[in-house]
Amino acid sequence: MKINIIYNEKRDLGNWESALSTPKSQYGISWLEKLPQDFDTQKIKDSGYIVSYIQSNFIENGKIKTLTNSLVQLINVDQIKKDLEDISGHPVNWNSVNAYITTFNRAPYNYENKLIYIVFQEDRLEKVLRTIYHELFHFIFHERYWNGFKKLGYSENKIHDIKESLTVVLNPTLKFKSLPLDNGYPKHQALREKILNSWTTDPNLDHLIEWLKKTIPKSDRQVPHKLDM
Repeated sequence: MKINIIYNEKRDLGNWESALSTPKSQYGISWLEKLPQDFDTQKIKDSGYIVSYIQSNFIENGKIKTLTNSLVQLINVDQIKKDLEDISGHPVNWNSVNAYITTFNRAPYNYENKLIYIVFQEDRLEKVLRTIYHELFHFIFHERYWNGFKKLGYSENKIHDIKESLTVVLNPTLKFKSLPLDNGYPKHQALREKILNSWTTDPNLDHLIEWLKKTIPKSDRQVPHKLDM
């Protein structure tokens, strides 16, 4: 597997515009609250202003180039691949993943096109490593488990909730490597705690997925099953 660290100004602008056109994410995150303090909030729809802000704060001063070079040296792709295979119990066979640096604090991904976004960091590069583990673990979920939940009639929103909650199983590995923990979204905390308890008892992802299918309702309109093991 190869991870290509890329900066593309057009993609970066698109991430800003996509976030700022949506008041809140599906997980309840306010994107306006993620804006830098010196950003003029009256100009959130002004593409020219956003481009100018990106160029003056990240490109012209060489910060993007410095980060790109640092990440190329820092990222141990073979180790990340091995860790993900150990956690999931499945081989990771993607030939190449494009990791696009973004200067907005939002990191979407696209499994089909094998691309992720990593948020610009000036000094805490370990956060980027956590993001890479997080997003690539999503790839494993899409590859191995997404269709199984879909065939059972789970709503897409519910599948996304399960996918995001599952990243809590990365934390033992992240902690061992002295990387920041994967904290998840506020709305998923109760489920993440249950998942981690189950994982601690039986660290087998296939078993965990089967347990989730038996206990998690297929949509938010259904009454949840009891989550106790």
